[in-house]
Amino acid sequence: MQHERQILEERLHALEHELQLLEKNLGRAEDDADFKPLSRHCREKRAEIEELSKKIEQTHPKQQQHEESPEAPVEKAVRLFDQIERLAKDPQAGQPCRRCSSG
Repeated sequence: MQHERQILEERLHALEHELQLLEKNLGRAEDDADFKPLSRHCREKRAEIEELSKKIEQTHPKQQQHEESPEAPVEKAVRLFDQIERLAKDPQAGQPCRRCSSG
């Protein structure tokens, strides 16, 4: 049962990463022809994330805090460091988006 939740949470994490990429591209859209489809994809991805989040909580409610394994905080920290590392390696991550820089 816990293994199923872990698989669903990994899928959720992947969807959240996809959304981050879409949002980054959305900020770089040069015109409406680029912006509109990306905006639609972002909305769809957010809905998919919301649906999966609800499914996880309905089918696999979180364990009580005192039942959390000792490894859980470490796993969370490692995932956070992985995200930071991906951002640090992305040469575009520090670049201002088109909308932010035009002002």
